[in-house]
Amino acid sequence: METDEYLFEFFRKRPLELLRLLRLPMEGHWRFESVSIKRKKSEKRFDGLMFRDAHDGPQIYAEFLASPLPKVYWRLFRAIAMYNELTDEPTRPFIAVVVFLDRAIDPGFKEWTVNPPNQLITLYLEERLEQLEGEDGPLLALMPLGVRRVEGLGPRARDWAARIQRLPEPPDRIKFLMEMLSYSILQRCPHLPLEELEAMLQLTPLKETRAVKDLLRLEGDAREARGEARGEARGEAKGIRIGEIRTLQRVLNRPQLSMEELGGMSLEALDALIEALERDLE
Repeated sequence: METDEYLFEFFRKRPLELLRLLRLPMEGHWRFESVSIKRKKSEKRFDGLMFRDAHDGPQIYAEFLASPLPKVYWRLFRAIAMYNELTDEPTRPFIAVVVFLDRAIDPGFKEWTVNPPNQLITLYLEERLEQLEGEDGPLLALMPLGVRRVEGLGPRARDWAARIQRLPEPPDRIKFLMEMLSYSILQRCPHLPLEELEAMLQLTPLKETRAVKDLLRLEGDAREARGEARGEARGEAKGIRIGEIRTLQRVLNRPQLSMEELGGMSLEALDALIEALERDLE
């Protein structure tokens, strides 16, 4: 699962936390949804559209990036323009948001000027979470993404987990935040054995938790969104399957085949390996 996929999942369930990160007013009841814009034979997707249920105030369009994408700003503004062109909704002020995992992957944007009441906000998640280190709240689940050095992460992760457990939240929401915390740790330490993560957070075996099931489901959603439904290229299809196999092998604590080994296999062989690993997971 890529970082942007599970950040969308987090903010979909906790939209006010995105406003908190962005230092925007939090009045009203907000919704956060993924949006695909279809036009003739093409389809454009951006990570999220956020709006008040009362449909007043600005619309917030968001993209989340964990790896470089040179044209991300152009992609976002094109999606905003297409959305307003193709929907019957009244045009409202917009806030365009790009959330980068860290500053190094921001390609910069000097081509356009965004005039009030519209806004363009660039957020570096690593730096912003570092500023919130001493605060409590649902954003504790994302704190590992703000860690610059992974040495000594274990004690800090146990502290975040304990603070999440003390939040005045219903049990199902605490469980969701703990699962998001585990995702964040795996993103920061992708080769961490799951047994160490279980011991660190004192979770039930991860193979039996919704965390792992969601990880696989979100990867499947990403695979569909990125091309299978519209006839993807064979090379892209192999890359998607290789990523899923390596995730399943890590979840099952199996030795990971090298990229070279997997790259030399046919699509049919990759599909068969995925089916075998999924049967073992069940």
